[in-house]
Amino acid sequence: MITESLRHCIGIGPVRLSQLHDAGIRSWHDVIEHASKIPSGIRENLLSEARRAQAALDQNDIGYFVGHFCPQDKWRILSEFLDQTSYFDIETSGLDIDASITVIVCWHRGRFHTFVEHENLDDFLDLLDDVKLLASFNGASFDVPRILDAFHIPRLPCPHIDLRWSCYHAGLRGSLKNIERK
Repeated sequence: MITESLRHCIGIGPVRLSQLHDAGIRSWHDVIEHASKIPSGIRENLLSEARRAQAALDQNDIGYFVGHFCPQDKWRILSEFLDQTSYFDIETSGLDIDASITVIVCWHRGRFHTFVEHENLDDFLDLLDDVKLLASFNGASFDVPRILDAFHIPRLPCPHIDLRWSCYHAGLRGSLKNIERK
């Protein structure tokens, strides 16, 4: 599934994607094997990106895909790297900017980890060093910025994907509880 992502490539919008599909170009492999079917104006960019994406996949470079895929295709990352994904959520003492993180929970490598304020909260950073792909729901706008501020770090040491937006682009909107019910 991940190899069928072409929307992140320069010059590929919905119409061009449909034209490529009609021509039998549906994956990076198709781009490389059937380059002559690709319009000359986008051929070189598409070939280059197909090769870069395949190399990233071969090297298990999850960060490449998180950084390059368009929001509509980020679910493909999760489908490819599901077994390497860790899930987390935080609780805070409030919604104010200076509210402290009280609890962090993380499902990592088949185990549930809990980090509590004034006990072991800093240990979460050690766990992050072992995470290959971090997933959250609405974490891009809440959890991750809070983590960065609380620990005074410029960025996470691992790629992050926000499942809220994958759900949104799949037509599942609303809170996590609402989506769970659907």
